[in-house]
Amino acid sequence: MSTRRPGPPAMNRAGNGRGGGGADTTEAFMEQENNSLHMQLLAQTKAMKEIAIDIGDEVKVHNSLLDGLQADMLSAEGLLGGTVNRLSKVTGLKSNSVLCYLVGFCVFVFILMWYMMK
Repeated sequence: MSTRRPGPPAMNRAGNGRGGGGADTTEAFMEQENNSLHMQLLAQTKAMKEIAIDIGDEVKVHNSLLDGLQADMLSAEGLLGGTVNRLSKVTGLKSNSVLCYLVGFCVFVFILMWYMMK
């Protein structure tokens, strides 16, 4: 069993059976087509490289934004933790459930005031 690839029919040295330089013209045509495909491949490769570079730049920008966000969240966490501790000291409450009710009530009052002013 033969494993030949499908393609144009085999040609002899004299050409494609019509006589003359048919092989030369076919060879030139194939070379021209090969060059054209090569140029297309180069253009696609260049475009993909530019896209990859742009993606890398975007990743760097987003990583710096996320680092800033992480720092802000850590400072907010420290601020809220300190506020909860001070609120617990002021109210003298040892139970977290009563403290949650107190915070929920404050949030409800603020939302109610915002809705009434709107």
